[in-house]
Amino acid sequence: MTVRVAPVESSDMRNQTSAPVVATAARAVVAFTLTLGAAIAALAATPPARAVWGGPFVIGAPGRPLDRGDRQQRRRLPASLTAARAYAEVEVVRDSTWLAQEIEAYVRRMTDCGTLTPAWCHREFQRVAGAVVIMLARGGRGELVWRSGADTAVRLGWRRIRETPTGTLTVDAPPVALATTLLARWPSNLVAGTFDEARERRWMEGEVDRFLFYADRLAPAVSGDSDPRALARFVADGLARLAVLPPLGRGVPPLEAAPADPSPAAAGRQDGLPDDLAYQLAELRSWRAGRGAAQGREGP
Repeated sequence: MTVRVAPVESSDMRNQTSAPVVATAARAVVAFTLTLGAAIAALAATPPARAVWGGPFVIGAPGRPLDRGDRQQRRRLPASLTAARAYAEVEVVRDSTWLAQEIEAYVRRMTDCGTLTPAWCHREFQRVAGAVVIMLARGGRGELVWRSGADTAVRLGWRRIRETPTGTLTVDAPPVALATTLLARWPSNLVAGTFDEARERRWMEGEVDRFLFYADRLAPAVSGDSDPRALARFVADGLARLAVLPPLGRGVPPLEAAPADPSPAAAGRQDGLPDDLAYQLAELRSWRAGRGAAQGREGP
């Protein structure tokens, strides 16, 4: 037997609850909230722990260079606090230029569903405690993610599938008190949207711009004391990621190896890059410049 618990409880169900049960529940909520508040307060003093479900969130994720100014605050809540095995993670980044893009990149990585059905793997914008968040589900886990302020990314996870004496319970909402407390401490500034084809195309072009932005930022480092191979590794990994993006309409073009005569690569070369990488990077810059010019002619 499978029972699904929806995120929103109806008013009719609430009205049927007896007064003694409400009073008992209220006392339980107060005790839970006090314990939860202490746990959330401890986030600021919690060093990075072992990675939670989903792997890297923003810091350490593909396509984002490591920055010593970034900070992670991660905590798995104790089992005594909630049966949902919930966890919370807050990341503060020094360079937030592409933070919104990177939060969405995480959502897309986690919901690259393959053969899973929408019931088992999906993403959508939701409103929780009056705030817009992105809800993602994959198998037995669910998460809410959002951006707070200019430099903070938050994710809240819980176990969706739970075994009960009467069967399997599917819970498509996080613990309410936990979500409310987190959103009060780190309010979301996301704007509601739809994960449609137009958004997909904009996101893919944003991935190109993000890659070029970080490649430019890393370039000066190879001429100083840094490892001259760092930029080459970043460019090679980035080009490989872009090569497998879905070919939607005006998506990223195929990137070919440099010709036998390396002279076309010379104009786009950056110190430390092999000819093939320099050539592909120059081709990508040229394509993106052309796309920007075309968008300017098309207008908003």
